[in-house]
Amino acid sequence: VVARTWTKTRKITATWDSGSDVNGAGVKGCGYIWDTYPDTVPTTQVRTTDLTAESLDLSDGNSHWFHIRTIDNAGNASETVHMGPFYIDATPPASASVIIAGGAEATASMQVSLMLAAADGASGLKEMQFSNDNTAWSEPISFSATAMWNLTVGTGIKTVYARFSDQAGNWMTNPVSDTIRLQERPANPQNQTVDRTTNTTVTLKWSKNAEAGVTYAVYRCRTEGGVFYRVNTWPVDD
Repeated sequence: VVARTWTKTRKITATWDSGSDVNGAGVKGCGYIWDTYPDTVPTTQVRTTDLTAESLDLSDGNSHWFHIRTIDNAGNASETVHMGPFYIDATPPASASVIIAGGAEATASMQVSLMLAAADGASGLKEMQFSNDNTAWSEPISFSATAMWNLTVGTGIKTVYARFSDQAGNWMTNPVSDTIRLQERPANPQNQTVDRTTNTTVTLKWSKNAEAGVTYAVYRCRTEGGVFYRVNTWPVDD
């Protein structure tokens, strides 16, 4: 584990070279302590004669330190060596969500927009992945609040899954999802006619589309090349 680098490992192992004692009493061992302060001095109590020490499970955070000094047989101690800070984040992102096409119930496009959100209280968000079946996942990309995604071929209810990772490499184990109905674009109205009833009135006629749930919108433009404005919307039975 490298100091000042996020890791998802809660236990950290510190190693060091053997100390020496120039005054002749001989090295008895080392005193050390794990804590969250940068300048702690261990006591002169020998805690190990080995050249390695493992921490207990450390909590998420970026202020874990290891302090060690050599102790000789006369009870003298060397200057303290401070190692850290170590950054721990063993908790995956949470409070995640994915919203397809702004929350629409249906779409006629296989490519849809995704609105994404998640939170990570320690190292921060890093990457995200998407899936149409919760099995085959896309390549990870950098986290963003929006993305574009392609639904599977064929009409019907479609589900999009999303999962997120943090800077320590923790991926969500329970993806979030949203659904939308993919439907075909309705056919254009047929047998269209335009009758000028008066100088200010025209009558539009067309054949009803056989598809269920279809409505018709009529637009008008006052000048050639101008802006079209919706006049009204009619149900399918008109």
